[in-house]
Amino acid sequence: MTQSDLARKVWNEERADARGYTHVVGKDRVSAYVNRGVVPEMWIIEKIAKIFDTEPEKLCPEAFTEKPTRQVMRFDAFVGSEEGLLTVNRIVSREVAMKVLQILSRHDTA
Repeated sequence: MTQSDLARKVWNEERADARGYTHVVGKDRVSAYVNRGVVPEMWIIEKIAKIFDTEPEKLCPEAFTEKPTRQVMRFDAFVGSEEGLLTVNRIVSREVAMKVLQILSRHDTA
């Protein structure tokens, strides 16, 4: 089963872009779960577990631990006069996190 096949089963939706090409909704999310270690929302874990005929706890055990191994960090960023939102859904070293915050703070003062 490809990532597109799984996304099709989970979201059951396709959309056409401006050029008329059809894309499967959710394929980018499946890719993030598989390749970047992003933890899906619980309803998605449950749906994927049903598709693969397994228990959600076996599919994604870290979603059921008291202290998840992956975290979502959310920063509200203001750049100039426009408000933007940056969601980081990846564990990085403290050094990398500090570099990201420094970049954001430079934009705040620019």
